[in-house]
Amino acid sequence: MSNKSHSGYRNMFLFLITGFFVLLTIAFVLRESIARFENSSLTTAMILFFLSIWSGAGAMLSCRANDHDKENKSFILTGALIFLPPAALISVLSAMFFPMPVIGIVNGLPALAACAAFSTMWIGLFSGVIMAMLFSMKSKERLSRELFYCTGLIIGGAAFPMVSDRFNSAQAIVALAGIPVIFTAIVAGVEHFKQREFRALLWVMASCALLLDACGVYTSQKLFQMYWKQMQPGWSYVKSINTPNGRMTVLSKPGGEMQILDNGAPRWQLPQDSRKHIAGMLPVTLQPNSNNLQILLIASPFSQIPQFLLELPHVAEVNLLCPYKDLVTLALSKEMLPLAPGRFFVSSVQPEEYLQTTESKFDIIMILEPGFIRNPGNSQFYRLASDKLADNGVIVTVNASEKQPEDLAPEDNLPPLKNYFRQNMPVPGCATLTMSANSKLTSNLSELEDRLARVSAPRGVMMPRGVLTTLYSLPESDQPQLSPSLVGDFFNGKLQKSIMLPPPPAIIMLLVMCISVYITMRFFLSRTGNYALGFGTFENGFFTMGLFIILLIAYQQDKGDLYEKTPVFLGMLGGVGFGRVLLRVPSLKTIMATISCLCPLLLYFNEIDFFYPLLLGSIFCLAVSAGMAEEILSRRVTLMKYESLPALRYMGHCCGIVFLPLILFQSNGVLISVILLLLLRLPLLFSAMPYQRKS
Repeated sequence: MSNKSHSGYRNMFLFLITGFFVLLTIAFVLRESIARFENSSLTTAMILFFLSIWSGAGAMLSCRANDHDKENKSFILTGALIFLPPAALISVLSAMFFPMPVIGIVNGLPALAACAAFSTMWIGLFSGVIMAMLFSMKSKERLSRELFYCTGLIIGGAAFPMVSDRFNSAQAIVALAGIPVIFTAIVAGVEHFKQREFRALLWVMASCALLLDACGVYTSQKLFQMYWKQMQPGWSYVKSINTPNGRMTVLSKPGGEMQILDNGAPRWQLPQDSRKHIAGMLPVTLQPNSNNLQILLIASPFSQIPQFLLELPHVAEVNLLCPYKDLVTLALSKEMLPLAPGRFFVSSVQPEEYLQTTESKFDIIMILEPGFIRNPGNSQFYRLASDKLADNGVIVTVNASEKQPEDLAPEDNLPPLKNYFRQNMPVPGCATLTMSANSKLTSNLSELEDRLARVSAPRGVMMPRGVLTTLYSLPESDQPQLSPSLVGDFFNGKLQKSIMLPPPPAIIMLLVMCISVYITMRFFLSRTGNYALGFGTFENGFFTMGLFIILLIAYQQDKGDLYEKTPVFLGMLGGVGFGRVLLRVPSLKTIMATISCLCPLLLYFNEIDFFYPLLLGSIFCLAVSAGMAEEILSRRVTLMKYESLPALRYMGHCCGIVFLPLILFQSNGVLISVILLLLLRLPLLFSAMPYQRKS
């Protein structure tokens, strides 16, 4: 009895770490794909679409196993768990590098589709096999295994941000995290199988899996060199830095020149870009007409602007704000930050958080890197900035009207500052900057010269007359020098930031035909046998994933940090396992079904302050309701295999991802999507009680 108890606990732990590992891998595949293709909403939808396809295929393959050969089924499940880590590693590497530039597949949507299909195949197939094998177990055993598996999903989603921020090597994390899965599966399998042949084969499989893990980490380093050598001839790869909005890649040349790419697009090329915007600094600092300026600078840590400002006699303190600590560390190692204790400070927090917590008032706030702001188009940030301005304070931003390639111009998302400040004008001598204030601004050269002389005199630093006129006569060199290969081949193929456009009429007609055919089949086929249960499972998956992806798109449009939050959202879908167990609680299934019916209404409340925790809780309740509905349907299965239910659910996932966010949500608006979702959910709400009585 004691041995059975230990074996049960060991199996539960195995499925707990398996769920954790699966979520970790899917999150890395998503993150690597978003970092390559930039459009968070479209990339997330594409990855989840192909992941559902391959998971459904894995579930259908598992259904073909012999029902009477329990030993064979157990061996397939153990083998899937043992080879899950190398399959996960292949998925992550595929998201990083497939298709390679040498293959010849153009960038953009075809490359995204190819990458999503190939990178999700391995982890999807194995996940489908594992889920189908879970459904083939006895009821109590299946519920306990799935509960621990889903708990692992939730833990993985919550822990992923901490794991990914601490370690930059995704492939190394996946390889190391897969080792406990391999060894625990081996121990559980050795205790289960009595034949020595099975045990010996398990150890051989484990050795192969560990060898594939080690080879995958080594191969990834070679792929990095091969990838960047092809993309950027003459440059060598230095390191990658994860950020809340993607990944920054550091490249270098033997002469000390560096290039930093943000999601594959050049962000800074040093030392050229270190002098950007300096031409406008002196006129800006003369606007407040003060001798002791306190300046907040949201800018690159590689910029020479802090050093320039500190040399001005009327600047008392400069606070540099860069949310990426690794970039600050890199700038310190290159000795690019000024040494001025007591006058110069560096902070590595999000700009929004900094403005909310600081008690300081600033004479000038310069936003020279709008990309450091989570959502540059959100008016809340500019309200915070205006509250932190001192009397006669000035805010400086990158000129939104300046025409640049879309991938290089996050400042294009800035709202017109005239909505928040009474005075708005270009910075004298620097056409790339705009200054705004609620006090008088001036570009009169004589007045600026007088102010310069007045603020310089108390410190014994006399600036000669005509300095500004001389400065303005110099040619500007603010435009970055881009690599010809990137401009010609890479940029032109990058996905645009907003690709969600209304579909053409032909697609809408195809949609109407598909819905008509489905309704007809549903009406005639759901009267006999297990067809009604199959349709119910399909619609349950359609509703769950369709609403989930729509909520993610709405969150991305409002908050702009889906890259960082997607793993947490995915982990909340682990509530499916809790729904199966909680089904026994009286009246809870009706409450959860009602909550899931109301989930679409969240689309109208995305402006409230606690939208993020509300969204997390709603997704969890949605998953719990989906688990309850699927458990009710599974108890009615008579002729159909239990393992076929996951395959039908995954089919519903695929259709929900395609029809709702990419077609209905764009062409007919939110209201039609919400009505459709409610119509799909209401039958499950009202059919829950009869199904429960019959079972």
